[in-house]
Amino acid sequence: MPQRKEFWAIYLSVAISYLGVGLVATLIAIVLSEHGENSFMVGLTGTAMFAAFTVASFPIGAATDRFGPKRILVAGLGVYGISILLFAFINVTWLFFVVRAIEGLGGAAISVSTETMVNKLSGPDERARRMSHYALSVGIGWALGPLAGTLLYRLQPELPFIACCALSLLAAICAAGFVRDPGSNSHHVEHVLSVFSRNLVVPISAGALYGFLMSSLVTLFPLYLRLQPGLNVTEVAMGAIITAVIAGTIVSQVPIGHAADRFGKRLTLGVATALLSGVFALMAFHSDWRIFIVTGAMV
Repeated sequence: MPQRKEFWAIYLSVAISYLGVGLVATLIAIVLSEHGENSFMVGLTGTAMFAAFTVASFPIGAATDRFGPKRILVAGLGVYGISILLFAFINVTWLFFVVRAIEGLGGAAISVSTETMVNKLSGPDERARRMSHYALSVGIGWALGPLAGTLLYRLQPELPFIACCALSLLAAICAAGFVRDPGSNSHHVEHVLSVFSRNLVVPISAGALYGFLMSSLVTLFPLYLRLQPGLNVTEVAMGAIITAVIAGTIVSQVPIGHAADRFGKRLTLGVATALLSGVFALMAFHSDWRIFIVTGAMV
């Protein structure tokens, strides 16, 4: 079986999961507001999802080592799709927290298993390039989620959730049919902190910092733009800036993957970190909102 089909099935799986993230993040606010809830409750439901994702990642990593990433991926896609479908039928606010936690569990299973597969199925000289395609599928799914969700919601409120569930189950079928299981690892129960080593401190810290920066950007940046005198940022302009960030993420993945394979991952990480720090520093001195489109894409 051609290896290309395996990777396309993996990329499809992760794109659909992030399609659901973008879709649900936009529509949950609408649905909850229709139930009379405020923005604080909307934010809490998002926290429930990411908290469940974080807490579940370690045990899911252990299960992936024990049972193999293919089984965890297929199960994760099933759990994720069903959780998205449930949003179409919820009428009680506290159930949103439960279902978002289940969504986080399924999302963690998809992320851990797909990243494990990409690393195991890739050769050392192509691993960064394969991961760049992985990140590209993340960006595409994330970018299409809000647009697809709002368009389908206008046709029928339940339709985007049903469609996302159907796509997730389709991805599970593709993963089961086209991806060979790279196998499980010998596994024994370890303390959580024992998996860390000195070599992992830099990449893990970089990932954590990047996640903090991006979540802060998406959450707090619109508020910052509104409060800055003289910028006169409209909703359309704000959407253009966030779109520029996502577009920059999509366009840059493959070139950065090739650079990491050619020049080394450490050098590429260092250069990217320096550029990111410089761009964030420049943002504090912008006096025209249109400049944020350029620096947003650079971020």
